[in-house]
Amino acid sequence: ALTIAVGVKEIATILCSPHNVNDLIAGYLYTSGIIEKTKDIKNINLHEEDWISSVELENNDIINDLVFKKISPVGCGGGNLLYRESGNLLKQVS
Repeated sequence: ALTIAVGVKEIATILCSPHNVNDLIAGYLYTSGIIEKTKDIKNINLHEEDWISSVELENNDIINDLVFKKISPVGCGGGNLLYRESGNLLKQVS
C-alpha cells in the first residue's frame, strides 16, 4: 500500500502497482480537489523502503482543512475507510 503525505500530514493510503507512482499521486491530488493543476506540486519524494510519498505543494495550507485520512483497503473501489488523524475509525463506506 502507498501512503501519500502532504507536508507532515498523511492524507491517503491506497493499493497500487509500483509503476508510474508520481502520476498516480498527482492524479489523486487533482481528483480529490487538493490541487487544480500539476504545477501546484512543488516536489514528490517516494521513500521506497516504507512506500510513503512526501509531497510538497506550492501552498501546503490547503491540507490544514482535512480532518481525516482516506484508506482504500481493496483494489477496484471495493471500499473506503475514513480515519480521524487520531487513528479512530470514523466511517466505513461499502
